Amino acid sequence: GPPGSGKSCTIKIVSKRLLERGGTVFYADSNPGIVNAFLGDFSRIEKNRKCIVILEDFDSLLHKYSEDQYLQMLDSAKSIDNVMFIATTNYPERLDPGIYNRPGRFSHVVKIGLPTPAARTAYLQAILKNYRDVPTIVERSEGFSIDHLSALVNAVYREKKNLLEEIERLRKLFKVPKADDTKAMGFGMGKE
Repeated sequence: GPPGSGKSCTIKIVSKRLLERGGTVFYADSNPGIVNAFLGDFSRIEKNRKCIVILEDFDSLLHKYSEDQYLQMLDSAKSIDNVMFIATTNYPERLDPGIYNRPGRFSHVVKIGLPTPAARTAYLQAILKNYRDVPTIVERSEGFSIDHLSALVNAVYREKKNLLEEIERLRKLFKVPKADDTKAMGFGMGKE
């Protein structure tokens, strides 16, 4: 999904839930060969412990270490029980379909787009003590990411800036469109 849409936040929620259940989370941003060797050792020591391996900004990792190394890691990890890979990218169009369109590598591809009015409402109600402004913010923040909403809340409620002026300032500053631009995703990946 697009930058600021909540991918990292989603990973934190999933990771927290796994940790609460006694699982383990690894952020894999190093050489895939080392990660694969580590996972093999980990699975021998902790046979029954569930594990998530996070590959954030996967397109950058593929560029840094080579696609072949990651494909080899993903394919060899199939023999390791209780391991799930979660990869994120802002640029799915940069990924070769062989990475995500082959059984066993990634079982689901999910687009996390810009927050809907309901999602913006829930987010704002979770972080604001006074809900009075929530309907106005939701109505005028179409196209805003979670990061945009966070910046808005900080400016208005901490720096005491005018709400409506700050919405327009952020919209102009970050060139925020008024609707989710699905063409920016580069391709469709099934149901959203």
